[in-house]
Amino acid sequence: QILSSHLTTLTSFGQINAFSTFQSYYSTTLLPSYPTSSIAWIGTLQILSIYSLGFISGRLADSGHLRLTLFTGFVLQAAGLFAASAATRYWQLLLAQGVCCGVGMGLGFTPGVANAAGWFGRGTGRERWRVVAVSSVACGGATGALVFAGMAERLLDRVGFAWTMRAMGLVVVVCGAVVVGLVRKAPRMETQVEKEGEERAPWIEWRAWREPVFAGFCVSMWFAFWGVWIAYYYVRPFSLTILHVSPNTSFTYLLVLNAIGIPGRLVPALLADRLLGPLTTFIPVLLCAGISLFAWAAVRTPDGMLAFVLVYGFFGAGTQALLQAALASLCPEPRRAGARMGLGFGVVGLASLTGSPVGGALIQVAGGRYVGAQCFAGAAMLLG
Repeated sequence: QILSSHLTTLTSFGQINAFSTFQSYYSTTLLPSYPTSSIAWIGTLQILSIYSLGFISGRLADSGHLRLTLFTGFVLQAAGLFAASAATRYWQLLLAQGVCCGVGMGLGFTPGVANAAGWFGRGTGRERWRVVAVSSVACGGATGALVFAGMAERLLDRVGFAWTMRAMGLVVVVCGAVVVGLVRKAPRMETQVEKEGEERAPWIEWRAWREPVFAGFCVSMWFAFWGVWIAYYYVRPFSLTILHVSPNTSFTYLLVLNAIGIPGRLVPALLADRLLGPLTTFIPVLLCAGISLFAWAAVRTPDGMLAFVLVYGFFGAGTQALLQAALASLCPEPRRAGARMGLGFGVVGLASLTGSPVGGALIQVAGGRYVGAQCFAGAAMLLG
């Protein structure tokens, strides 16, 4: 079940974490007349859909439609990529890659995470491994980024944009077939759904806002995820335009940023499980991520850039993974886990929608300088 949920995250956040390659390609080749802030909307629409559709997909999974929800999500993801392969205009990419792919990601992500958490919930005998399990699922964002970024880097120049998108669509189809074949509902989730006469869980967990811990956590995550994605979107453009490194070197930075995210997701999870708990672990992770973003503004050499992607790749990935683990820890009832996690993801999605476009607008206003976007990202994460 961890593998199936990992693959669900691989096809969703893997594409998002690799979007810097497309941000650079669209800005220089396919859509050179559009500002970076406009192109960023394609990727942030995917993030918005993943998080904001969580309350719908999570509730569908809670109601016993886990496999159907995942299947529909993978179909929409693949359809969006195949449609994007024929796109030549901005609005076509926005609808295909941004909206259609994004909706598919949104239908699959929350049920995958919630189901994995359910297999390690209270009463299963595996509670002490819950944060590690959820963080292992989150590692799909790193492995997926390596897969999709590597494909885009190698295929765009060799076979062109259209066949690159089709190849990515094929990866989604294969992963979807494996997930739909392997996935099983968590035992406690299945038991709760099958009980007759039990009060039905609501579609939206409005009562969660009356819990100070949950509400305060969501406000904190609004600020944190306002800034977390900016480095993932602009690490390649920054390397190319400010440091003037080669395309291969800028691609290496992106790979390192995502590869270091694997231990960046697992190490904080182990600390959370064994020592501190997910909410307490979040504090130093956010602090280090915010400080490293301010340090990014001082980077002027390739070696300095490598140091930045190593540090931020670790703590930025920890931020993403601990979000899921912390939300899971704030869901005391397994049958309401999908709906409550979806509510938290919805807040994060709205913040993520605007963060990178704001960063792009700051870059444009500054005449191509990145310091405003870098400081904005760092300040937002420190506020979180």
